[in-house]
Amino acid sequence: MQIDKAKNIDELHNVQKDLKNLILTLHSKGVKTRYITKLVSTLNEKMYKKLFEMYLPKELQDKCSLIVMGNEGREQNRV
Repeated sequence: MQIDKAKNIDELHNVQKDLKNLILTLHSKGVKTRYITKLVSTLNEKMYKKLFEMYLPKELQDKCSLIVMGNEGREQNRV
């Protein structure tokens, strides 16, 4: 929800900080790593999409693609 409501890069940066705390909390409570990884991938995907929408003019958004490489780029469901 915080990602969707973010209006600028600073707000997204704060969400990213909260994500680090969430990971530590989930891990300390015994949540399996594969579930944490899936959650992080999903939230990162939302983050990339939000950044794409914030900084790319609307008239160009349907004319281009966002390509994510590295570990995040290997996820099957892409923006």
